[in-house]
Amino acid sequence: MYFTKFALLVVALRVSIISAAPSPEKTEDDFDEIGSLSTDVQRAIERMPVLGYDAFSVHDLFSTTADLVNGISNMNKVNADVQAEDFDDQEKTDICRSVHGMRYTQGSLIKQVGDQAERISQFPLSPAIGRLLSIYDREMAKFLDEVNSKLDDCSDAYKQRLEKNIKTAKAQYDAITPKA
Repeated sequence: MYFTKFALLVVALRVSIISAAPSPEKTEDDFDEIGSLSTDVQRAIERMPVLGYDAFSVHDLFSTTADLVNGISNMNKVNADVQAEDFDDQEKTDICRSVHGMRYTQGSLIKQVGDQAERISQFPLSPAIGRLLSIYDREMAKFLDEVNSKLDDCSDAYKQRLEKNIKTAKAQYDAITPKA
């Protein structure tokens, strides 16, 4: 079968537009993706005591954290066009529950990343992990605030917990970062 380059380009563009179209389902997919990326960071942290706190394990923590931050940032770019009316009441309730769960798990994860700061302070990538936490703070807040605005505010105590854990983790990395 013969396809022209133009026909393949048109099909590729349509597929990319369809998969990037924001919707309640896309939002749930985003939560699943963040969960998967967070699991990668969690595994990197769990491997550190087993493999040793060495350059490899620090690089693993750095790269998985960077993947998480980049994933959230990319989702923010796509989700900016979601309209509140795209969500019915049941979807709002379900997604709000996901927002609460996301805040809780991300708060726990970031606390664990922060707790590694002192153990890995001698490695050159440690300050970079601290900088990633600053970017994470901005991008995760943007992601959750954007979703929350579509849901008529589903605030909970986990929001303050997440913010506190991010602030604490950033401070732990700031403490080990050499001052210029």
